[in-house]
Amino acid sequence: MVKKSLFWFVLFLLGYSLFIAVYPNKGVGTHQWQENQIKVQKYLYGGQIDSVIVGTSLSARILADSIPSICSCAFSGCVVEDGLRIILSQQKTPKYVFIETNYSLRSSNGDIVKTNIHGVLPFLRKFIPALREQNAPICVFGSWCMPDALAPSAVVELNRLNENIDKRLNESFSKRLPKAQLTKRLTVIKQLVAMLEKRGAIIVFYEMPLNQRLIHTESNDQTRQAMRKSFPVSHYVFIPTDTSTYITSDGEHLDREGQRRYSHFFKEHLKNL
Repeated sequence: MVKKSLFWFVLFLLGYSLFIAVYPNKGVGTHQWQENQIKVQKYLYGGQIDSVIVGTSLSARILADSIPSICSCAFSGCVVEDGLRIILSQQKTPKYVFIETNYSLRSSNGDIVKTNIHGVLPFLRKFIPALREQNAPICVFGSWCMPDALAPSAVVELNRLNENIDKRLNESFSKRLPKAQLTKRLTVIKQLVAMLEKRGAIIVFYEMPLNQRLIHTESNDQTRQAMRKSFPVSHYVFIPTDTSTYITSDGEHLDREGQRRYSHFFKEHLKNL
C-alpha cells in the first residue's frame, strides 16, 4: 500500500513538473501570505538579480514587473528587515538594493525568513520547481479563473478613507518610538546595510507617498530624521520624494492609478543611477 501510494505520488509529481515546465510562472497568490511566499521564492530561485526593492506593504504596490531587471522583496504584513535578511541569506548579491524608509524601523517576527530559508522544503524547492508556491495547483489554476482577484480597488470611498486615517492617527505606531527602541532598531538596520555594502551592494533609499495627513505624524517625522542622520546624503543615494498628490485606499496604500504613477516615477529616477 505504501509503495503504491509512493508510486502514484512520484508519477503525479513528474507529470505536474512537466506541466509546469510547459507553462512556467503562471501562478498567482490567492491571499497575502501566498503572495509573499511567491515573491520570496522568485528571488531565491531566480538566478542573479540586478536590483531589489525592499520594503513593507506600501512598496509591495510598486509594479516591479514593469521595471526591467528589478525584483521585489517588499512583503505585505512584513518589514524592511525581512527583505534584507532574505537577500543576505543568499550568496548572490544584487548591484542595487532599494530600501523603503517609511516604516523601516518596525521590528520583524522573522516568520517569512524562517519558512523560506531553513528546513528541508526550501532545499527541495531549489531543485523541484513544482514545490514552489507559485506552482501550487490553486495558484496556477487561480491565475486563469481570477487574475485580478487581489488587485486594489479602483474606487476609494471618501468617508471610509477619512475614518481609516483618523484611526491611524490615534494608533500607537503613529507616535514617536522611545529612545532605547529607536536606537535598537537603527542598530539592526545599520548592521544589515553594512553587511550588504561589504558584499558590494549599492544602497538607495526612497520614501513611498502617503496621504497628506499622514506624512508628518510623530513616527514618520522621527523615522525620516533618524534615517537621514544614520545614512547621510553625502554617502548614500536618496530618490527624491514625490510631493505630488496621490490617492490611497486607506491613507497609506496607493490605489491602482497611484501604483502606475509612482512606478513610473520610480523607474524614471533609476535612469540617474
